[in-house]
Amino acid sequence: MKKIKLFVVGSHNNNIEDMTEQLSVEDLYIVWFTYILGGYKSMVSTTVPGDGLYFEVTFDVAKNRHYVDCYKKISNDVFSQDGGEPDAELDD
Repeated sequence: MKKIKLFVVGSHNNNIEDMTEQLSVEDLYIVWFTYILGGYKSMVSTTVPGDGLYFEVTFDVAKNRHYVDCYKKISNDVFSQDGGEPDAELDD
C-alpha cells in the first residue's frame, strides 16, 4: 500500500504551485482498495484538516501503468427524498 501512497505524493506534489501544500506518505490513508482482473483500484484521502482532497489510483494491467486522479470536495449538500426538511429522517 505504500507504493500507492508514493504515486499519490508524486502526482500531487508535481502538480501544485504552492509548495506549502506538499503531501507526505504519512498524510495519506487508504479508504478503499480492490484487486480485480489482475489490476487494482484504490481511493486515498488525507489527514490534513480542511484540504478536502481525495485521490483515485488505478493500475492498468494491459499498459502496466498507474493513473492518479485528484478530486477536491467543493461542497456537501443535503437533499430530502420527499422534499421535506433536509435534516428530517428519510424512510427506506
